[in-house]
Amino acid sequence: MTTKTDNKTQTHSIRRTARFPDLRCSRQLAVTAALAAWVCAGCDQADPAEIVPDKPDRQATDGGGAGNKSENGENGDATMPDEPTTAELIYPLVPGSRWVYQHRGGSRPWDEEVELVEETRDGEPALVLKDTPGPNGTRNESVLAVKGTTAYRVKKEQFIGDALLATVEYDPGFVRGDQAWTQQSVGFEETPTYRRREWDSDGVLTRDADRAHIFRVESLDETVSVPAGEFDGCLRVHRVRDRAVGTDPGDGDDKRFWYCPGVGKVREENDVDGSTEELVSCEVPGGACP
Repeated sequence: MTTKTDNKTQTHSIRRTARFPDLRCSRQLAVTAALAAWVCAGCDQADPAEIVPDKPDRQATDGGGAGNKSENGENGDATMPDEPTTAELIYPLVPGSRWVYQHRGGSRPWDEEVELVEETRDGEPALVLKDTPGPNGTRNESVLAVKGTTAYRVKKEQFIGDALLATVEYDPGFVRGDQAWTQQSVGFEETPTYRRREWDSDGVLTRDADRAHIFRVESLDETVSVPAGEFDGCLRVHRVRDRAVGTDPGDGDDKRFWYCPGVGKVREENDVDGSTEELVSCEVPGGACP
């Protein structure tokens, strides 16, 4: 994998508490998902052109905790341009999309296919990201939600075959990507927090802890080469567990992600063990897959 970048650095940092969205309307899910950034909101029926994304609460700081204004807007908020098209989204969530990734760094390389589908979960429409089994035979199904420009994982179920092994819920959600990052400066940081609860196959609660991750924008215009091809204008984001929040160890939780317009994640790199995940092929309706 090769990358090229040329960015002017300016540092901002914020702490944000995400809010869990409503998932009542199938049509609105698809429209709002098209506004998402890294992973079903809205509920009232409306023409897509009339939908204005909500912005999560943010508090900008200069590193010392004092609020300040930035070139991006009041208190460090990014000013979003007109509604982006699917081909411009760094985390497009279009039902029917598929991505194939090659994993390296474990006992042997292996390919994973990921598919985004729209299903009914708990009596409500939902976007579900399903992957194929890895070397250990397990696979995941993740329920995704969108609030404003941010995509979240709100639930994950782990299976081996058709047998449920574990269920994890994230309240209000675990950030997967944010289109607003594209409007920030290099060096911008934010720290979303959430509660993570996990149950085993018998429904017994096995973990319950608060968590937070620091997301830092490292590049806004990077060229990335992966097996699927060369992609321009990509965003590079570094995610690190804020270990001052919660008590979970979080081994292997610090990663870098490369997001490209109209495609989504094209590369992932684990800081701890050096393992990588690179895009081999993809299909995103209305997107920019090769």
